[in-house]
Amino acid sequence: MDNDSTVFIGLDVHKDSIAVARVGSAPSDPVIEVATIGTQQYAIDRMLTKLAGHGPLQFVYEAGPCGFWLHRYLTGKGQDCVVAAPSLIPKRPGDRIKTDRRDARNLALGLRAGTLTAIHIPAPEQEAFRDVVRAWQQSKRDVAKGKQRLKAFLLRNDLRYAGKDGWSAEHRRWLASLVLPSAAQQVVFQELVDTITEREARRARFEVQLEQLAPHWPGYPIAQALIAFRGVQQAVAYGVVAEAGDFARFSHPRRFMAWLGLVPMSTVTQISLVVVIEKSPPGDGQLMAVAGSSARTKPALSLSLRR
Repeated sequence: MDNDSTVFIGLDVHKDSIAVARVGSAPSDPVIEVATIGTQQYAIDRMLTKLAGHGPLQFVYEAGPCGFWLHRYLTGKGQDCVVAAPSLIPKRPGDRIKTDRRDARNLALGLRAGTLTAIHIPAPEQEAFRDVVRAWQQSKRDVAKGKQRLKAFLLRNDLRYAGKDGWSAEHRRWLASLVLPSAAQQVVFQELVDTITEREARRARFEVQLEQLAPHWPGYPIAQALIAFRGVQQAVAYGVVAEAGDFARFSHPRRFMAWLGLVPMSTVTQISLVVVIEKSPPGDGQLMAVAGSSARTKPALSLSLRR
C-alpha cells in the first residue's frame, strides 16, 4: 500500500470497547480488521502508533450515547475524524447481520465511498449549556407527568376539583385538605403530591441556574432575538438555539426546516399541503408545536405593557 494514500478507519464505539477496521484508498484494497481495543486513552494511543506507518488516517464512527469525546481526542492528536449520522448510513436490503466488526468494516467502506453524512459537532461550552437546557426541559416534563398521575388517581377515586384554575393556590389548598377513605390510599396520594413538590423544586433550581449561565452562553443573543417573535418564549428559544448551535451551518432555510423535522406532505384524498413532525432533535419537534400553538392565541399583556 502506498504510504501517501489515505487510510480510512472505521470505529464501532461502545461503552468499554472499540472495534477497529481499516481500508485503503484503492477500490481493490481489502478491509483489514485491526483489533478490538478498550476505550482508555492509552489504548487509543497504541492504536494510533500501530496505524502511523500506513499513511494519512481518516477516522469515522457513528453518533451515539458515547458522545463526542473520541472525536475531540482524535482531532486533538491531529487526526481527521468524522462522526456519521446513524440514520443516514446506507444499508443493503436484507442485510440483517450486525456485529461490532462488521459495523466497523461498513463504516470504513462508507467513508471511502463518500456515502456517509457527517453531523455537526458542538463546541464543548455549547454542549455543556445544551445539557442544562435538556435537563431543564426534562424537569418540566417530569412535573407535567407527576400532575397527570395525581389527577388520574383522584379521578379514579371520584375526587374532582370544582374550581377553574388548576394548580393555583386555591387548588393546592384543596389538595392539602383531602382525606381519602383508606390509609393506604392516603399514603399513595401524599407520595404523589410530594413527588410533584420535589419535581417543581428541581425545575425551579434549573431555572435559577439558567438565569445565571445564559448571559455567558454564546447563543444568548440569538435566543433573545427569537423571543421577540410571537409564540416564542424562553423554553422554545433556548431549546432551539441550544440544539442547533451555529445557524450558519444551514446553507438554506429548507435544510433548517428538515433538521427540525418539519416535512411537507401532500394527502391523497385532497390536494393540500400539511406539515408533519417526522424526525427532529430531542424535544425540538415538541418545541415547534408549542411555539405554533402559542402564536395562534392572543398574547397576554402585563399591566405595565398595557400602559
